[in-house]
Amino acid sequence: MAESSDRFSLLLLEDGEFFFRDYTINLLPTNRGQRIAGHLKVCSASLFFVPRNLHEPIFRMPYKTISKLERTEPASEAQNTGDEYFVVASNERMDLKAGNRNVPYIRHTGDFKFRFSLVYTSLGAVLPRIQELHRLTRLDDGERQARLAVLISEHERAVQFNPGWFSSADEEAVAEFEGARVTPLCSQPGRIVISQLRLYFQPFNVVSSAPILVYPLVDVISVMKRDYNLDALAVEVFFSETNSVYLTFRTSESRELFFKTLLEQPALQLKKIKSRERWTRDWVAGRVSNFDYLMHLNREADRSFNDLTQYPVFPWVLQDYTSSTLDLKDPASYRDLSKPIGALNPDRLEGFRDRFDEMEEMAEEMSGTGIGGEGAMPPFMFGTHYSTPGYVVYWLLRKAPQLMLRLQNGRFDMPDRLLHNIQETWEGVMTMSTDLKELIPEFYNPAAVGFLVNTEGLDFGNLQSGERVDDVKLPPWAKDAHDFVHKMRLALESPIVSARLHQWIDLIFGSKQRGEQARRSDNVFHYLTYDDLGRKELEKVKDPELRRAIKLQMCEFGRTPRQLFTKAHPRRRVGVYTSVFAPCFGPSASVGSAGGSTGSLGSAAAIGGDDYQFRPSGVFHGDPEVPKLLKKAARSGVSPWLLEQRELAVEALETRAASLPDSLELGSYALLLPMQRLLRSNLPQDTALASRALKALSACPLNREKILAAGCLEPIVDCLCGEEPMSINACAGLVARLALEERSELLMNFNVSAMASLIEMMHEGGDALRFTACSALARLGKSDWNRVHVLQLGGLPPLVALLQARHAPVLRRCAAATLAILVQDDEAKMQMVELGGLSLCIEMCEEADTENQIAAVHVLAALSTLDRLKLEITARGGLRLLCAAACSTNEELQKTAASALANLCSDAAIINVVVREEGLWSVVQMAQSPSPEVQRHAARAFWHLAVHHENKRHILEMGGVQSLLLLSRLGERNLQACLLAEEALRRLSEDVEVAQELEREKEAVDGPLIVGGGLASLVPNSPQPNVAVRGTPGQAYRAGVDTPSTRGNGSPGRKLIESPPSPSFARTPTFVQRPDNLAMAPLGVESPPEN
Repeated sequence: MAESSDRFSLLLLEDGEFFFRDYTINLLPTNRGQRIAGHLKVCSASLFFVPRNLHEPIFRMPYKTISKLERTEPASEAQNTGDEYFVVASNERMDLKAGNRNVPYIRHTGDFKFRFSLVYTSLGAVLPRIQELHRLTRLDDGERQARLAVLISEHERAVQFNPGWFSSADEEAVAEFEGARVTPLCSQPGRIVISQLRLYFQPFNVVSSAPILVYPLVDVISVMKRDYNLDALAVEVFFSETNSVYLTFRTSESRELFFKTLLEQPALQLKKIKSRERWTRDWVAGRVSNFDYLMHLNREADRSFNDLTQYPVFPWVLQDYTSSTLDLKDPASYRDLSKPIGALNPDRLEGFRDRFDEMEEMAEEMSGTGIGGEGAMPPFMFGTHYSTPGYVVYWLLRKAPQLMLRLQNGRFDMPDRLLHNIQETWEGVMTMSTDLKELIPEFYNPAAVGFLVNTEGLDFGNLQSGERVDDVKLPPWAKDAHDFVHKMRLALESPIVSARLHQWIDLIFGSKQRGEQARRSDNVFHYLTYDDLGRKELEKVKDPELRRAIKLQMCEFGRTPRQLFTKAHPRRRVGVYTSVFAPCFGPSASVGSAGGSTGSLGSAAAIGGDDYQFRPSGVFHGDPEVPKLLKKAARSGVSPWLLEQRELAVEALETRAASLPDSLELGSYALLLPMQRLLRSNLPQDTALASRALKALSACPLNREKILAAGCLEPIVDCLCGEEPMSINACAGLVARLALEERSELLMNFNVSAMASLIEMMHEGGDALRFTACSALARLGKSDWNRVHVLQLGGLPPLVALLQARHAPVLRRCAAATLAILVQDDEAKMQMVELGGLSLCIEMCEEADTENQIAAVHVLAALSTLDRLKLEITARGGLRLLCAAACSTNEELQKTAASALANLCSDAAIINVVVREEGLWSVVQMAQSPSPEVQRHAARAFWHLAVHHENKRHILEMGGVQSLLLLSRLGERNLQACLLAEEALRRLSEDVEVAQELEREKEAVDGPLIVGGGLASLVPNSPQPNVAVRGTPGQAYRAGVDTPSTRGNGSPGRKLIESPPSPSFARTPTFVQRPDNLAMAPLGVESPPEN
């Protein structure tokens, strides 16, 4: 089960709702039962409870439906654990993401009473703010908005950028801005910080799972200014071919300063981007594909995948969606690209022209001065645009159903209005006066076919005919979604489209977009769809609320791209263009639904994922010998000499992959097309060689997305599901490598039959094959969808069995790492324990192999999040082992064990065992760690231990108060540890004797103090730490340089605490420090064990 906060999204909020912050919380049962752990999301209009169990729905309680919100006492003595409780009474509960799926929201009415207990946070720090937000619902709208604006402003001022987030000790803030990160239909406010080396975004809503986003400047390849909501407020920063961040700022001056400051940073090494004129020349000459060129024009015209109001627009190029065979050589198969969509039907066009003429006459009569007269609306032909947020959501319903749920207030549109049938959609575009939509890039991108398939199995309802809305119904000439997109792409790149595409460019981006040429071309849209005219209209509106409403309406109505050309666009020289597909698919352009299919497109110029491809196709960026090796490996034939040559070529690629993986970077998708063809071969040696070659290429991270975008995954899956051992083994290794590309939608929703094949490999075959299958499942299992299906397919039993493979430590380690990922779900945890996995992991913890210890402790950390397993882990000796591991000098081992130990401390029945087995000393040692992550776990453990009166004296005697005082003074350097330590001290001070001793300790700590461990040289009253205290993994705080030395002296009235030897246990394992040059995770091992 993934962290519950992972499935909460800003898309679940109401329009204009602000998300303040997130708190860990427990929902108490109304009767006997298990408490439900989760997160409370405090927002401006409602409270959200997000259960940690993915099977439970998120539920929302609007403040306006809440009748009671106050502190309360435990419902029973069994629930009296010392925690603070509050109750929420509401007459409405809205369930969201039921079963962790994007299903319509379910509204329940009745008398609901929810009893919550906060974890790690004082109720006094949370409840008053929630109560104040609740009181705002009683105010009138104007007063409520004004007061809410004050609360939001106060909250944003309080969330300052923490220097501890800097990834390097020598970093400092060059500039800081307030702004927002934009994603489809969402705008997340936060702080934007530029350092010499990186770009940081810190959201104002504190979410523990992702407190900050970090972007190295060395990865930036392009920076572009954008208009957001008609204002010059945005910048889009591109970090790779498929990854960008879209930032908006409060003022245009801030945007300009950010842009200037970012470009001044020496770490920013922008790749040389071709000018628009150079792109056009290359396209005319046939050096750039039609797809790449249209993507470039969209990018230049302010279109972005992050902004649905300006989503990239592509043309319908075909008009034949009824034939059983698609003839790409027949001009009749194609749409007329010289006309806009609204002009394709002559009968409908006459109506549009009549409206234009009537409006023109009316404008002249009203103004007496012509079309531009004061008070006259400029005439237009089309009241509907070809690209709107609603159209984008219509196309992406199956790929991103959550977008439609946001637009439609938690429901899907009426079934008859959903995308159901390509032919029917085309007929609507050709006949209806209110439907003029063009297409989106996904129709021509082989890596994005998911928008046509109902992969989540959602219920979209039934048409009036009774037919169920499921996968998109495709034309007869398409075998499946892959084949449909493949043929659409072939049509886009065909000579017929190439010869006419410049005419469509004139209409959308060029000379026929505006003015008299637009009128003569029947291409005049409502004047508010043109940004310059829209801004002039807005300048006339003085009322801020009315202005905001008009701007929102304009953005939803559709926006015409920025005009790029004022002269006619040159035509492509089709005669000199050599298609990159010809070497692989031959000269035939006729493709049928049966027998004539050319297979899945290996798009040489395709875009991987949902973003732009900046590098022109046909340019190679790695070792020039690599294309030659690929060519040799792809030769056809079965003669011994040829097979030997092919084998040598693949071995050469594998050698480079092991030593110089970056030298394998490909600049052209065309190089992958022969490999794709080999994967579809009926010869096992062909598929095995192709898989090995692609696996070698995938050692270069930049190649993985190209391999996926080239359509190679489908034949790989076919091989995995086949019966040929040679092909299966080779493809399993390739999937394990490709699965490192975690952002790929194709891998996040992996083929179920292929996962079943991987699971079968763990039952059979040698250790090397089991290792490969295990590695692939571990990486695929990071996706919720994949993880659920691996469990349903019976993936746990063979993994638990592999824990017993003592002859193969690397295989056991890999199995444990895979289990740690898969047992995030509570049911999976229980199943693993029933299979004996807990005992086997505890055995691994006692071994001398540090890598195996780390993998096993990761599993224990996952299991320790389930309440009913905490006692069992303790009873089997897990607590003793975790106490020792939490004092380890190995950083990763200590972090993981500290997390698990803090989880166990949350169980009241275990707390006394922690104290009795000297686990309390381990917590004290954790507090002195230089790792802020371990410090946070220590503060969390203290918070739980301080609940019970009898433990308070023990904490004092063991030096816990001293450690807590130091943690409480970390402030923003480790805010979570600081707050938890303060709460733990508050609990301790409830005892009078402890409170008195606490005051004496406080006075002692107020002076210089030396304590063994990471907090040893911290002087609490100094403005900065005088040690390099590490931040979250991979991040650091800056160190002070002139704090006085206190070496050798303790604090007055208190004995100096020294680091004692590790607790003496009957079977204490040896936790050996791991060399820094080893991989951080077991799955980093690329060498599988021998059979």
